[in-house]
Amino acid sequence: MFKKFLVSVDLDSNCFIWTKNFVQRNSKFNFPMKITLIKMALQRNLIIMSSPMNQIVPKFKNYMSNFDDKPSSTLYIHLTNENKHGLSKIMTNLYQIQCHSMDLRLLLTTNANHLQPLDQVYFEAEMNENDKNSILNQLKFKGVQELPKIQLEENEPNFKEEYQSHDFVCLGGTFDRLHEGHKILLSEAALRCDKVITVGVTDENMLKSKKVADLIQDTEVRIQNVKDFLFDIRGHDKDFITAISDPFGPAIKDESLTCIGNKNSLITILNYYNVDYFF
Repeated sequence: MFKKFLVSVDLDSNCFIWTKNFVQRNSKFNFPMKITLIKMALQRNLIIMSSPMNQIVPKFKNYMSNFDDKPSSTLYIHLTNENKHGLSKIMTNLYQIQCHSMDLRLLLTTNANHLQPLDQVYFEAEMNENDKNSILNQLKFKGVQELPKIQLEENEPNFKEEYQSHDFVCLGGTFDRLHEGHKILLSEAALRCDKVITVGVTDENMLKSKKVADLIQDTEVRIQNVKDFLFDIRGHDKDFITAISDPFGPAIKDESLTCIGNKNSLITILNYYNVDYFF
């Protein structure tokens, strides 16, 4: 019998917690069957927003009530507005919203036809019917739902931002159990990159000094999670994700890199190269 029971199961980069009560209610199932039950509950949903950019964040917060009771492993957000001014600020604000157990992913592509088959596609009520049909024709999905109209009480401020784009961007990190901070860092790199992003993922040799090294996911798992996320938001698999055994990785070898992004570990090489950077 289970006395103290708390098990975390990694499925599609999400951590699902089974409590003692859950096991007691389902004691007739063996362990593998319980995993199957959880997998069956997971969903891949897409919300398509056509609102002006300065309304995206407040409207999305209101839309969240439509997903409260819906089990969902991944919720993709696709913005159809061609004017993407302020996208970096909007992206950061979206990822900071409390979204229950959902894995939010803001697409930075012009379409969403690279996504795997979806369970549900959500549209804003104000969206043009022709535009809606044009998008649906490119997707595979089970159902479509229109979101309720939302009238904002006051005008939201417009975001203005400028940043230089680069052909090749580099960043690094541990990327253990991909969370919102990781998503913002990777997305900021994607916003600035026209061609290839190089991501260094710290291997076991760099993690020996960490107190919880034994709890960190295997390097291969973390690399695959980064690959999957970048593919989802960028729509292609041309980016280069590799394990690194020192703080610098490819950044000090690849002369094509002109932009480096990392919180701390790569700052020391910025004095040696004429590169742009972000944090």
